[in-house]
Amino acid sequence: MHWNPYVHTTLDSLTVSGRREVGSYVSVSSDSLLNRIRSIAIDYLIERSRNENFKVVYVYYEYKQQKVQTNIHIVRNLLRQLISQLTAIPEEIGDLYDEFTKTGVNHDLIQTLTEHLLSQFQTYRTIAVFDALDECNSDQIKYLLELFRGMPRGSSRILASSRPHSTFLYDLSDPDVRRINIVADESDLKNFVMVKLNDAGETYEPLRTRCFELIKGVQGMYSSQ
Repeated sequence: MHWNPYVHTTLDSLTVSGRREVGSYVSVSSDSLLNRIRSIAIDYLIERSRNENFKVVYVYYEYKQQKVQTNIHIVRNLLRQLISQLTAIPEEIGDLYDEFTKTGVNHDLIQTLTEHLLSQFQTYRTIAVFDALDECNSDQIKYLLELFRGMPRGSSRILASSRPHSTFLYDLSDPDVRRINIVADESDLKNFVMVKLNDAGETYEPLRTRCFELIKGVQGMYSSQ
């Protein structure tokens, strides 16, 4: 699988460490712009998937949504995304749905759904994107580690992003994982700020000079606030 133009890899998993993605397609000034960039990345993969015959599933973690983004919610969502890209619902998924709607009982639903999700990953080439793992709590990280370790080799790929301080980067000790440390380059930030100033029609030179001076102190970090 070619991650052109940013990453070229045939690895089973890929972990990206940094302040989200970086560069002209990474540095952001607001949550809305960050969401737009996320959407562009997923749209790019989905467009590629139509010609290269693979599926795309994704989840964006948010600290403020931890109570909503439970593990059962995530696995349901991923399974739903994958099934929605198929021409027909797999028989075993249909049977599970029928059983649950009749009885309303499944004592280990998350385990059952996870097994079905991994089975679909085995059947269909899939790229699974997990963004902002540093926003996860310990329970979410524990589940993701189990999920990642259960992913079939060869048929699926993982793209996960996190800030460097996340313990996830150290807990996932798989030799097939490749970590790419990405930091905000001063020239990228300068270009970004210049575009924003020009878009705003801001020509006051002292302000422009001050903005560029502030960039010199970021040391690879860039806040979205």
